[in-house]
Amino acid sequence: MYYSDSALPLSSENAVALRFLAQYFGVRELFTCVNDFVQKDLTFDNSHVYLMEAEIYQDERILYHSTKICAENFQAIGGKLAATLPAHLFQKVVCSPFLSCESKALSLCVAHLCETQPDEVDSDLLLALTDFRIMPTVDSSIALDLLRLAEDKNLDNVGTKIDKRSLQKRCIVAASPFWKDMLHQSHGDLPSNIRIELLSAGLRQARNELIEEKLKCQTSIRKSRKDLEVRDNSLMAAMTNLCHSRNDLDEKNQILFFIRSKLLSIEEMLNENNSKSMTALSTVLQDTKCLIDAHFARERTPNL
Repeated sequence: MYYSDSALPLSSENAVALRFLAQYFGVRELFTCVNDFVQKDLTFDNSHVYLMEAEIYQDERILYHSTKICAENFQAIGGKLAATLPAHLFQKVVCSPFLSCESKALSLCVAHLCETQPDEVDSDLLLALTDFRIMPTVDSSIALDLLRLAEDKNLDNVGTKIDKRSLQKRCIVAASPFWKDMLHQSHGDLPSNIRIELLSAGLRQARNELIEEKLKCQTSIRKSRKDLEVRDNSLMAAMTNLCHSRNDLDEKNQILFFIRSKLLSIEEMLNENNSKSMTALSTVLQDTKCLIDAHFARERTPNL
């Protein structure tokens, strides 16, 4: 039945079955060989196969480890689990304490399971898969589908109410950003109280968006006003500097005019060439030097 020197065709699909046979018939060598293979082969990529096989053969050890691996990697393989696992095994993974998945991603996987296995979904299963502790928020794209499913399974009659923790309320909140579409749809397949909740949530969302847009506009207006004030201040500063520059230029032109007149006087005195003219020339030169010194004093440079 088993030869230790033979190469067993072990695979993910038959390992659990061979492990069961080894235990049943007490073939220790086969049991050890299969265990070594499983320890190397069991990964998140094929954990769903081991999970289904372990349930068939009631292998609690493989069942535990495969469930744990599926739950820990649910964020990456949740879609595949929803498409391949029976609903009760999918529930086992989702309700595992090792579950690691973002709430909205989980809601998408649950919606996919409910769509592909509608006959397996009852109120108890739906309550377990959408428990508020593991799914506090719902993806907007499937919010109305889950809402209809919750109403179809009468979740409101099995212990939940339309409060913030109920699946209905979470779906209504998730659907509210699409209030424009909701206002153009009748949703006649939903109870009147749910339709009222949907419309109320849509109106609250519209009001919040209006307030947010108003705040954005006010912020933009305040920013524009501030920018305008800064530009006005810059313009006033530039005009002030321009006026100061013009005044400085007028003073400099006036000084140059005086210097030019003094130079003309010097030229005339040089042409006369007498002692009286030389005395006057010395006076003119001194006055000219004083003018130049006064100019450079205003420019904050040393005197000549």
